[in-house]
Amino acid sequence: MPMSFWSAPTEFQNKRSVKVGLNWTESFLICVNKAATVGFDELEKLRLAEVRLADMGGTTQSAMATAVRFAIKSPVFTVASLANEIVITPQAASVLVRQMVGN
Repeated sequence: MPMSFWSAPTEFQNKRSVKVGLNWTESFLICVNKAATVGFDELEKLRLAEVRLADMGGTTQSAMATAVRFAIKSPVFTVASLANEIVITPQAASVLVRQMVGN
């Protein structure tokens, strides 16, 4: 199955059910629809992040803008990987991550 199928909530994946014919087709299409919704929601979050990034500008917050760009492009990252990417101390990267997540 394509990755988009596995993005659906588990209750729609019917991993253990044995369905055939129209029942299977209906179940599969519902699952794909749910997975597409998850993908669309993720895309909207990325678009919002890009808008907020554009609003930040690049003056005094340039490390934050660079950190946000890195976070958008990386599905998973650590404080250490952020620090290495934008060449700052791990402590400074930790502060940026806390600011990005709102803590």
